[in-house]
Amino acid sequence: FPSHENLWEILDGGLTYFGVNPQNQVVIGAETTKIRATDAGSTPIIPNATATVMTFDVEQFDTLSEFAPGNGKFTPRQNGYYQIDAEAATQGYAWVGGTRFEIRIQKNGVDYASSIFTMAVNTSPNLIPMTASVSSLVYLQGGVDELQIVLVHNQGGPINLSTSPLQNFINISLIS
Repeated sequence: FPSHENLWEILDGGLTYFGVNPQNQVVIGAETTKIRATDAGSTPIIPNATATVMTFDVEQFDTLSEFAPGNGKFTPRQNGYYQIDAEAATQGYAWVGGTRFEIRIQKNGVDYASSIFTMAVNTSPNLIPMTASVSSLVYLQGGVDELQIVLVHNQGGPINLSTSPLQNFINISLIS
């Protein structure tokens, strides 16, 4: 290929390079992890003081098919640092001062990061929703680690999530 300083061939998913000018190279690689899933009420009733996995019923996108809607598990294909953002909102309930609504990121079934919204005053007789969100950078090993979003509350009885997918979601992106 003497007439071309740089020449790339794409063969069966691999790359072959011929050339002498690395400053002119463009790397063409595989798609990376980009996921958004929402929950419009698929997560089961959340019992009082019991950790419950958000199941998420709709994938808006999942570039590498690494997320399992219905059980809410994310299993990455490759090692790396992943940005995880999740939010959950309840339906309206009466909350006693000091009660909390918590969202957690779990890695391999162990709490990794959490965010807690604690009610400062009694809301009864008013019924209000609680919202909590969590964001963290997590290192995951491809094909080994699993990640899920878990909710916990101490409202006093079982509760349900809002049915709005705008308030109940997870976003996952491979950073590096």
